[in-house]
Amino acid sequence: DVPILFLSALDDVDNKVKGFAAGGVDFVSKPVHSAELLARVRVHLRLRENAQAWIREQQARLNELRASLAQVREAQE
Repeated sequence: DVPILFLSALDDVDNKVKGFAAGGVDFVSKPVHSAELLARVRVHLRLRENAQAWIREQQARLNELRASLAQVREAQE
């Protein structure tokens, strides 16, 4: 669940593709600029938070639908 950013001086496409295939979500080439790295980390953390919030919302909707379905079943019995 942790977004992986990789840093490398190897900036050719093959190495980037290998990094993404290994689970990386972003690439930062060396020399690393601290402001860029910090901005990328913040973006990925925000994306993760947003994804988790969306999942929580969908789980709540699913629970509401299950409760409604249970009420319909009870009414049918």
